[in-house]
Amino acid sequence: TVSVLYCRPHGRPVGALHLPSPVCMETHSPALPMPTVRRKSNFDGVVTESPGATPQAAELQAFGSTEPVEPERPPLPFNNALLQNELPSFQATLSPPGVISWLLLCALFCIVLGAIIVDESDKIFEHRVSYGELHRYKYPRNEEEANASRLNGGVAFDDEFGGVQYQGRLTELTFDVPRRVEPPIYLSYTVKGMLMTYRQFASSRSSIQLQGDSLGVADLVKCRPLRSPGELGDEDSIARRTITIGDASRLYGDMIYFPCGALPWSMFNDSISLFRVDSGVRDVLVCNASDFDINGDRLTLSAAQNPCTKRNIAWPSDRKRRFLPSEAQYDRIDYWSGRGRQNTSDMYLERGWYYGEPGHKVPDPHDEDLMVWLRIAGIPDFRKTLRVIHTPLEQGTYRLVVREFFDATSFKNGNKGIELRSASWLGGKNYTLGGILIGGGTLSLLTAIVLFARANLAAAVDVDDEEEDAEDDPASSDAVLRRSSPVWASRISLLRLPTSGLLPPSGETR
Repeated sequence: TVSVLYCRPHGRPVGALHLPSPVCMETHSPALPMPTVRRKSNFDGVVTESPGATPQAAELQAFGSTEPVEPERPPLPFNNALLQNELPSFQATLSPPGVISWLLLCALFCIVLGAIIVDESDKIFEHRVSYGELHRYKYPRNEEEANASRLNGGVAFDDEFGGVQYQGRLTELTFDVPRRVEPPIYLSYTVKGMLMTYRQFASSRSSIQLQGDSLGVADLVKCRPLRSPGELGDEDSIARRTITIGDASRLYGDMIYFPCGALPWSMFNDSISLFRVDSGVRDVLVCNASDFDINGDRLTLSAAQNPCTKRNIAWPSDRKRRFLPSEAQYDRIDYWSGRGRQNTSDMYLERGWYYGEPGHKVPDPHDEDLMVWLRIAGIPDFRKTLRVIHTPLEQGTYRLVVREFFDATSFKNGNKGIELRSASWLGGKNYTLGGILIGGGTLSLLTAIVLFARANLAAAVDVDDEEEDAEDDPASSDAVLRRSSPVWASRISLLRLPTSGLLPPSGETR
């Protein structure tokens, strides 16, 4: 007799499941006959029967069922083709002809493309002229430096004390263009030694403000130390002073620069003009970069007199999405912008200058020059597009006239200049890329030649082996296969095993 304990919550056997309030009972039933398992011997092929214990049989009899009950199993974890490494796959079988063909194609592609890039680089015109080291101009901070600016072509600006303060310095130099250059020609300014990626400097701006949202001083923490007048030098006395705008009064500390931050404040602002020198004739103007307003329209000169443009020098994403100032921002009484204000007691606000900096105009968010400047340069030596020239540059001498306002002397090894470059689908000269492609293609070609020579040498060795085998035993199976298929000949030569000592003596069996 067999005693079995069953637990059947809700009327069905569940085994070891943890369910509340199981109903258990003990049954006594005669022992079932032990089933037999048929096994086949691996030696003599005799079928035997051996008893085996099957507890499931007693359970089926106790419940009066003859059908086996499959236990409920949870789904297997990670049971998918990707995790079980059952996805379809393939493995390429490489052969010498295939590898050599791919190497030759790669060599042809790289060498041809590299030669095209080198040839295109030869056609691109690039010429740089540095002028920052000539006078080492820096922003005048005392009377001596202001007098030096006055004696060297500086511009006079009225200050808040009723006096005159001189800013800038006039610089002229000549250079030669060795060949004729077709338009469009990009006139860019270059800066050396300026780390625009410095974290506090690069983040000193407000993208939300530039997109048209009006923010208060407390919302412009990133713009410090140029959120409002007097903050740059921590001059609390200035911040607590009162400014009159129409009938309203405001503290300087409550005014907001628009745009705020050190990044717009440091925008490149040298005035650049380029002339072509004609012998016996007045110099011909090529580009006057300062004769444009914030919208890119010419101020005084016509297109024939000033054949360069300011439009579309910024990225389309900047013009359409990133810089969308609203007129409501200019109308705010506490916004200090480059447009200036009438009926105010402060001359800097009236003329749109930064406070305490005569002549240093606050940039306008609509100005594409500001959009170009706010694109952070990743290296300390960079260039940025200033104007696009639409007239050919003839071979000859050119004169560059610059009124310097941008201080590059404060940088370590700082310098500035201009660059003239022609347009191309390649962008700029790139001999490095062309050299890498030609070098890679040459290496692929040499590799293909070596593999081809090695394959031919191996084939010659196989032919010699065939001839020797044919002389030894012309009717051997190896010789027949070698004569019928050169591929099988090479494989047989690699797979041949030594036979000495393996075959039994004649007359014996193994």
